[in-house]
Amino acid sequence: MTDLEERTLQSLCAEARYETAYRTLVDRLSAPMYRLALRMGLNHDDAQDVLQEAFISIWKALPKFRGESKFSTWVYRIVSNEALAALRRQQRRRLWTVPETEAPEAAALSQADAPFFDADETLRQLHRAQSLLPEKQRLVFQLRYFDELPYSEIAAITGTSEGGLKANYHHAVQKIRATLQQIKPETSDDLLPSENP
Repeated sequence: MTDLEERTLQSLCAEARYETAYRTLVDRLSAPMYRLALRMGLNHDDAQDVLQEAFISIWKALPKFRGESKFSTWVYRIVSNEALAALRRQQRRRLWTVPETEAPEAAALSQADAPFFDADETLRQLHRAQSLLPEKQRLVFQLRYFDELPYSEIAAITGTSEGGLKANYHHAVQKIRATLQQIKPETSDDLLPSENP
């Protein structure tokens, strides 16, 4: 969100115009928050559920918002916490079900002979590799790589020091690079940033 939008929201809340502020947040942040939930590893239905729960929480908490962070940072934190909770629920459900066997190597072999670059397939592989990360690294990678947020804002969202975030991001990039090299070695170097966070 722009600084002007942030100031507008502050004014609306100061004037107790919470419904207008809420509609502004929903209109402005629904799409990026939906993408955040998807990139965290949720499917469409679960991402929609996360957004619904997050925006209910935002509606209830909006009158109590103290402005200690930006509105966008506050919303990112709520949505990311809801997404992490949904992922934990999924993980608990998987413990009670028989896991499907997946062979990403087999899919990579069938694509290896393709004479062209398939961006959709490459992005799917990147998301697959990201989904194998621990929760915290997955969130940090998502916010830094896809959403291009500065470490200072990610620190406000996650409650983690910038140094810890840089370490998390570095480890996430290394793990994703290693996974991608197993699946499709020629694409891993082009997709990911250099070793410096």
